[in-house]
Amino acid sequence: MPHCSGCGNQLAAEATQCPACGKLVPSETPAKASKAVWIVVGAGCLLVGLAVAGIVAAVFIPNFLDALQKAKSKRTVADVRLIGTAVESYRVDHDGDVPAVQSIDELAAVLEPEYLVTVPRTDGWKQPFVYVCWSPEADPERCDSYRLASGGRNGELEQDLGDYEEGSFATTDYDADIVYGDGELVRWPEAHSTE
Repeated sequence: MPHCSGCGNQLAAEATQCPACGKLVPSETPAKASKAVWIVVGAGCLLVGLAVAGIVAAVFIPNFLDALQKAKSKRTVADVRLIGTAVESYRVDHDGDVPAVQSIDELAAVLEPEYLVTVPRTDGWKQPFVYVCWSPEADPERCDSYRLASGGRNGELEQDLGDYEEGSFATTDYDADIVYGDGELVRWPEAHSTE
């Protein structure tokens, strides 16, 4: 049972005034109402915070994902140039012939460690590079032309490697093939120069 805050007299549960001193007994309702207001305000703040976080995520996540894809594309261009430079060094040492192999693993076995300590075997999207070589005389013992390619984000080559015409593509076309051959980029994202 409650007691009067003025005189300490014991009060009935439903008393609104102390019978001994006449002091009003405070009601519990304002405290309960205050608590409810704080719950509503807190929930509103939480909803506003979630909305702001959603807007921020909607702006930054696509930009982050785009930057991630561009980084993978740049890495791939750098890797095909690196491997291509090693193949060109091999060509100089072998009277104009390039390694007569038909896969990136076979190419790595020929180039490592003399021409390149470690040959990257996958592109920025973790897809294996494709290497092919050929000779105009169709001599299986030698090759004097080659192509090294990445199928881009989807890992699928758009056409036969010998059929690509030199040119660039939009930097946001992450599924486009990146192709290097005979000492230069054949297909590349617009942001990269061919040298």
